[in-house]
Amino acid sequence: MTEKKITLTTIQVFFMVYGTLPVGTIYYPTIINKVSGQSGWLFIIINTILVLFFFWFLLKLKEAFPEDNFDSILKNIFGKFIGKVITLSLILYMVIGCGLGLRILANGAIVYLLFNTPLWIIIISMLLVVIYTVLKGTRTVVYIQEFLNFFIAGLMVLMAFLLFPDADFKDLLPIISDKIQPLQAFEVGSEPFILLLVIPFLFPYFKNTKSMSKGVTLGIIALSINMVLTTIYSIAMFGTTELEFINYPSIEMTRDFEIPFLERLEIVYMFLWIPIAFLAHIITLYCASIGVKQAFPKTNYKIITLVFAIIALAISLYPRNMEQMRGILNSFHPIFFSYWFFIFPLMYIIYKLKKGIKKIFQSSNTLYRWKGEK
Repeated sequence: MTEKKITLTTIQVFFMVYGTLPVGTIYYPTIINKVSGQSGWLFIIINTILVLFFFWFLLKLKEAFPEDNFDSILKNIFGKFIGKVITLSLILYMVIGCGLGLRILANGAIVYLLFNTPLWIIIISMLLVVIYTVLKGTRTVVYIQEFLNFFIAGLMVLMAFLLFPDADFKDLLPIISDKIQPLQAFEVGSEPFILLLVIPFLFPYFKNTKSMSKGVTLGIIALSINMVLTTIYSIAMFGTTELEFINYPSIEMTRDFEIPFLERLEIVYMFLWIPIAFLAHIITLYCASIGVKQAFPKTNYKIITLVFAIIALAISLYPRNMEQMRGILNSFHPIFFSYWFFIFPLMYIIYKLKKGIKKIFQSSNTLYRWKGEK
């Protein structure tokens, strides 16, 4: 796969980032509500601010190594062994994320759409489409992200408009809930951003740091707005007490209004959610595959993609129920924190230290030669 000449425009970067919207948006309001009550949206905003602030370190790394992929940057900073360990762990994170996303999609589809369809058939059907798309390469992935995200944005606006008359926003008061569990709420508040770790794998495709900065920033803000509104509407439609017992609030709230000639409006939301899930599956499998290609250039992109797809399939079938799957997904939060708030800043700090030390030695050598000549 030789596509290094492909560069992403600002709008394409935006859509690639927005395409990381997690599949778990379908039940997210219930999870954040359990640990923060009606204040859940505040913790999403807090995490948004922190994610944007720490994105600066990734931006500076790209600026410092404009021609390198992420694996090469890790090698320059940490050395070959540690660099490969970090790269491979991030790749594994993507593959597991793809597998869990497939399972979440299949569970939701069985409840609302494909009632008697075996779980494995739904998962394999979606996975085959994802594999086909990823094997087509970067251009196809980018174009599908652009096209489907326009469709998703339109449906999002429509759903918000239709829900507004029936929403009781008084349920959002008081703004600071007495049910807040600060640490848990902060942790769950980061969930909308857990797939942003795909960004380092896209380094070779960013046109420049300006388009990267603008596209990623707008994408993160769009993710935040989406999840804040979803959380607010869920609380306004059900209240915090009832919301605790609803598995899929994003779908259930569409049942509270009717449109002529359309009896089951939740199906409309399924046509919104399935593309969201599809894009998340594509971006995780794609970035895992190109991550291996960047770290080990001689590997076959197609074979790696197929191998990761099989692993993702096995992971999707592993959890016995939603509770076990949710337990696995909870481990993503500390991993995301470790990379975004520790490893990426540490990389930039080490780079600056090395650069400073190198300058000192160069200055010393120059002074030594000058004295010798004198």
